[in-house]
Amino acid sequence: MHRPTVGLIALALLAGAAACWLFGYGSVAIEGAFWRVGLVMGLLWLALPDLLRVRHKFWLFVFLAVLLMAALRPKLLPLALLFCVIYAVLRPRSAKSRIDRR
Repeated sequence: MHRPTVGLIALALLAGAAACWLFGYGSVAIEGAFWRVGLVMGLLWLALPDLLRVRHKFWLFVFLAVLLMAALRPKLLPLALLFCVIYAVLRPRSAKSRIDRR
């Protein structure tokens, strides 16, 4: 992902949301969608340097999936976090970490 592009998309969405709010364009649903997606893109823009350094792409996918779930179905968020904790506890360990424990 190109960080300046993500930032410009976030600004465009937030400007669209502000225009909907100020001038009454579209519906409340469109305005709300612009606000939500603009805020998520802004947060992604802020977190992008750290996300590019993530060693395990699986956790990046889980993080983005949880963000999407929080936006679309907030009532399922505790269940998703529970599955993440269960996976972190039950995931396979590397041979190196097993040797260090002995």
